[in-house]
Amino acid sequence: MTNEDKEKIKELFKEGVPTIEIAEKFNVSRQYIHLIVGKKLMKKKLDKIAKKRKIRKDKKEKELTIYNKNLALFRAGKRWSIAYPCCIDCGRTKIKHSSKGRCLSCYSGFKYKTDPKRRVMQNKCTRNWMKDNPERTREIMYKASKKYNKKLKSL
Repeated sequence: MTNEDKEKIKELFKEGVPTIEIAEKFNVSRQYIHLIVGKKLMKKKLDKIAKKRKIRKDKKEKELTIYNKNLALFRAGKRWSIAYPCCIDCGRTKIKHSSKGRCLSCYSGFKYKTDPKRRVMQNKCTRNWMKDNPERTREIMYKASKKYNKKLKSL
């Protein structure tokens, strides 16, 4: 390997290119790249990584304190859910929280829309109920058709 190649490797490393990519580019091992780059440059890079990790750790600690405050408010009954102040779909707080930031009524619709297996299962249950309760089914269908006809007449 020529001195020019070694200088290119050092420049690429300073620019922030990962050692794996540099090694593949010059067909050498990662350890050889570390040898060329030297201890000083490696230490600088490792210090940068450590600093980033410290920032991430601080951010996680802040998020954790916010979570703990929200949890305390939730347990005291002053907050609708730990992570959300209200339902993300309808904005209500009177209906109990279910999951994923949604109230019970919105979450059941969300599950029905997003999970095809649930939709099939719910349709089967509905058909079975309709077979077991034919009179009630007729009543419901009759009321629904009346409502639909009223809407058509008003248009």
